[in-house]
Amino acid sequence: MEELDELEKTRKLTAKQEEFCRQYILTLNQTSAYQNAYGVERDTARKLAPRLMSNDVVRLRIKEMKLEIQEKYEIKVEDLIARAMEIYNLGVVGQPQVKLDIKGKPVKTGNTERDLKAANEALKNIGVWAGLNIQEVKASVQAQVDADVNVMTAKDIAKELMEK
Repeated sequence: MEELDELEKTRKLTAKQEEFCRQYILTLNQTSAYQNAYGVERDTARKLAPRLMSNDVVRLRIKEMKLEIQEKYEIKVEDLIARAMEIYNLGVVGQPQVKLDIKGKPVKTGNTERDLKAANEALKNIGVWAGLNIQEVKASVQAQVDADVNVMTAKDIAKELMEK
């Protein structure tokens, strides 16, 4: 904690670094954040963003911004994770398809529609909010999508990743 106190005394962010932090909070993607803040090509941003994210002062500012948002909107990480788990489970298991009958009333068709892209995105967000290694989360999601057999719930995957 002394390190953070020392950083607090000496820290100064450039306008672009501050904008990077703001963009990161909006996108949760360091490459996009760098590209938006610095106006560079994607390949350049992909190379330089990790270096900026390793800056302790930048990481501290991002942490502050997250806390400000959580306090302002009374957001709890647990609530975000719970909602993302719902989205994940709906995406993997599927949602019942509904059609309108001749009277205009909704009727379930018996079929389900899966949205693996939404499930994948929800699981990545769970990983980010829980502070998990995003590469491990992506690998776990991809394994589930590839297997497409015994689909795990988001809770199972999160538990499995926490045990590593």
